[in-house]
Amino acid sequence: MKNKHLLLIFFCTLLVGLLVKYLPWNKGEVFYTDLMRIEAEQVQRIAINRFGKSELLLECNDEGWVASQDDFAIRTVETAVAPMLAVLAGIRSRRIVPTAQPDTLSLGAHQAIQVAVLLKNGQTDLLEIGLETLEDHQPVTYIKLEKHGGIYLVSGHLRRMFDRSVDDFRSKTVCSFTPKNLLKASVFRPGKDTVCFQQRDTSTWWELNHAGVFIAPKKLEEWLNQLQKLNGLPFASHHEEAYGAENPVGVVVLNLQNEDTPLRLQFFEVVTTNNGGFSVRKRKPLFLVQSSQNVYNFFALSDTLLAQGILAGPFTVPD
Repeated sequence: MKNKHLLLIFFCTLLVGLLVKYLPWNKGEVFYTDLMRIEAEQVQRIAINRFGKSELLLECNDEGWVASQDDFAIRTVETAVAPMLAVLAGIRSRRIVPTAQPDTLSLGAHQAIQVAVLLKNGQTDLLEIGLETLEDHQPVTYIKLEKHGGIYLVSGHLRRMFDRSVDDFRSKTVCSFTPKNLLKASVFRPGKDTVCFQQRDTSTWWELNHAGVFIAPKKLEEWLNQLQKLNGLPFASHHEEAYGAENPVGVVVLNLQNEDTPLRLQFFEVVTTNNGGFSVRKRKPLFLVQSSQNVYNFFALSDTLLAQGILAGPFTVPD
C-alpha cells in the first residue's frame, strides 16, 4: 500500500473520530444497561436518606444483616433485604433524560430518595431516586447517578422499594404454630399456681396438672385462637419497652410436636411512663409481648381482656 493511501486512511479515521465527539447527537436515544454493575453478595452497607426523616442503615456483618434508625438497631433476615439487593443489582437504563429541571422529575434537593451503597471492596455508588411513572405501559423510574453525572429513565418502580423505615425490616410474627401439633401447654404467673395441661392417651380431652381434671377440646381451641390473635400487633415503642420489661406478669410455654425448643411467650405490663423525669401511672395498662420466635421485638397489646384471657388459661376465655 502506498504512503499516500496510508495518509488518506489516517485522515479519514481522524475525521470520523472528531465527528463522533463533537456533533450534537441526540443523547436521549442512547441505550445503557446495568448502570451500577453491583453484585448482591458484594454489598456491605446501604444508607437511605429521605427528606425530613432519619437515615436508615442496612449493614451486613458476619452474623447477617442489621437494620438501624434513630439509635435503634434490629437484626433482620436476609430475605427481608434480598428484594432491595436484587433491585440494585438489576438497575437497567432505557435512555438518558436531558433536562435542566430535575425537580419536575422528583429529583430536587428535598424530593429525591438518596441511596448510598458501599461494597465490600470499598467501592461506593450513590444514586438519587425520583418520580415513578409508566412508559409504553411499563413501570419506570427517573434516577440520577453520581458517577455517570446524568439522569436516566430505568425499568421498574424503584422509589417504593427504598421508601422504607426500620420497622419494614422487623418480623411482625409473634407466634406461628399448628394447633394440632400441641403436646403440652403451661402458663406461669408470679404469685399464682402454674397451669399445665396436656393430652392424655388417645382422648381428645386435656388433663390439668395431672390432677384428673380435664379440659374440653373446644375450650382449648378457643384459648389457642386467642394466642393467634397476637399476630398483627403493632411494635412497642422504645419508651414502652424500657418501662415494660421491668414488670413481667406471665409466661406461656407451648411444647409442640417435631419442635426441639418450646414456643415461649412472655407478657409484661407497662403501668408507668416517664414524664419530665417523673413516673406517671397510666390510666389504662398496656401489655408487651415478646416471643421466643421473635426475640428481637416487643409488641404492644392494649386489649386487656385478650391479655387476661391468655394468662388465665383455657378456662375463662372472654367472648
